[in-house]
Amino acid sequence: MSAGTVKVCSCGRPFDHAQWMKLPFAGVLDGDGEKLDLRNCSCHSTIALELPESVSVCTGCGRWLGAGEPKVCGETSGVLCDPCAETTGVVVRIVRIIRRRPAA
Repeated sequence: MSAGTVKVCSCGRPFDHAQWMKLPFAGVLDGDGEKLDLRNCSCHSTIALELPESVSVCTGCGRWLGAGEPKVCGETSGVLCDPCAETTGVVVRIVRIIRRRPAA
């Protein structure tokens, strides 16, 4: 693979990160200690890219979400970014836990 290439399809087409993110999203496989981002190549093959531990994938649009980005998790919806959660009708609730300082 050349510098910048993150994946090469079996048809021989190479993809850098920006090209990968433009491919049609096919899903996420999460198990056995690894997460795979599945995308469809124009040759109709489904190809997988292993994700870093700190990254989640929005199951609505396929966008990569970093550890600090807001996301909604649900049993049926998977992980959704805020825009996908809003368009699919998922209610987004943010709960802040405030640690109280012990009384002096």
